Amino acid sequence: MAFDELRPVVAKLESAIASGPIVPTVTPQEIRSYLASRYDFTTPLALDEVAADVEGMLRTWQVQVTHPRYVGLFNPSVTTESDIEWVVREMGRLTSWKVATAR
Repeated sequence: MAFDELRPVVAKLESAIASGPIVPTVTPQEIRSYLASRYDFTTPLALDEVAADVEGMLRTWQVQVTHPRYVGLFNPSVTTESDIEWVVREMGRLTSWKVATAR
């Protein structure tokens, strides 16, 4: 995927974060119950499915430090370029994990 193709994806994500809540309204028990019902570690799941689920959990249950109205301390905001840089770096790690030394 080229950078030009990533820009609209990142812009859509930024918009979704900006229109959503800053702080989650979830209890630890709700998270535990969801994880227990979804992941039993006996049945393999597709990477795309798990990645989408983790993204949804982070978007729903995480404090959104990139939200425009977030004023927490010591959490600098990010730019579209740094988001893209992170995606590219992580994709590089995913593609090289089989040949990398143990981390």
